[in-house]
Amino acid sequence: MKFERKTGFAGSKSQKWIDQTFPSCPFCHSNEPLWLVGEGWTRIHFKCNKCEAVISVGLSTIESQGSLVGTAGLAGLLSKKLAGNKVKVESSGKLEKNRVLVGKDFAIEELKQKKDLTS
Repeated sequence: MKFERKTGFAGSKSQKWIDQTFPSCPFCHSNEPLWLVGEGWTRIHFKCNKCEAVISVGLSTIESQGSLVGTAGLAGLLSKKLAGNKVKVESSGKLEKNRVLVGKDFAIEELKQKKDLTS
């Protein structure tokens, strides 16, 4: 799969989603990950440019957020809606300790808040 930073209209929704949802990498904790996007038929894959870990979400995850972004007063609804969406760990990249996580699904908020994913 080819990974790249999406600019312009094509792929911009998925690029904005990952940049806003994960401003720091849940694996290497870089505060400046430049997420690369790889698009499949049913899932969108995201690769951290620092540690090369790959996560993915179903297309519906990005579509569900996109339909609510910018709507005033729906922040609580948005967080509840996203709580049911799962992020799948596809690759641990350069971090050997995270290899045990490959293939597992995490709620978005769980992945964002957990400091040590292997515990």
